[in-house]
Amino acid sequence: METPDLDPRQRRTRRVLAEAILRLAADRPVAEVTTAELARAAQLHRTTLYQHLSSPAELLADVLRGELDEVRGTHLALGTDSDLSTAMRGVVLAVLAHLEAHATIYRRELASPQSPVAAMLGAHFAASARTLIENHHLGPPGLDVPRDLFVSVAARWIGDASVGAMTVWLQQDAPRDREVYLRAHAALLPEWWPSPGAGPAASAA
Repeated sequence: METPDLDPRQRRTRRVLAEAILRLAADRPVAEVTTAELARAAQLHRTTLYQHLSSPAELLADVLRGELDEVRGTHLALGTDSDLSTAMRGVVLAVLAHLEAHATIYRRELASPQSPVAAMLGAHFAASARTLIENHHLGPPGLDVPRDLFVSVAARWIGDASVGAMTVWLQQDAPRDREVYLRAHAALLPEWWPSPGAGPAASAA
C-alpha cells in the first residue's frame, strides 16, 4: 500500500488505515464496516479518509494487494527460464503464508464471489500468470490458437483456478501443510507451466 511519492504524513495515514481495516475485517465481513467505524478505528477525521479510499472494502483489497505485490516482486524477479520452477515454488509458498496470516479475512471474503477481495486475488494471480507466459514464451507447442487469445485465456484460467484451489486449502483446519498443497497444485497444472512442486527443496514433484 506504500507509495514512493507520498510524504511522511501521507505514508503514516496509509499505514494507520491499513492496520485499522485489517483489524475490523478480521472481526466481521468488510461489507459491514462503515467509513465512520474505520475513521474511529484509525483515529482519523472522515474527511481525511475520503482522500485515501472509496470504501472500506476497496481499502481492504488494496492493502492485501500491496502485500501480494511485494511477494510477486520478491519471488518472480528471477529472470532465466531455468529458475522458473524455483521462483514458482517460492511465490506459491509465500502466497500461502500471506493467506494464513490473514486467514480469518480470506476465509470469510473468499466465500463470496462478489467480494472485492476475491476479485482482487483472481486478478492478481492472472496478472502474474500473464507476465510469466509473455516473458518466458510459455505454452504448448503447435497450438493452433492466436497467441494473444491464448495468453488471455491461459492467464485467466490459471488465476481463477489458483484462487479456487487456495480457497479449498484455506478452509482446512490448521495446521495446514503447505507442501501437500504444492504437490496437489503441481499435479493439476499443464505440462508447459513451471511446476511449484519442482525444485531442489521440493519433496515431490
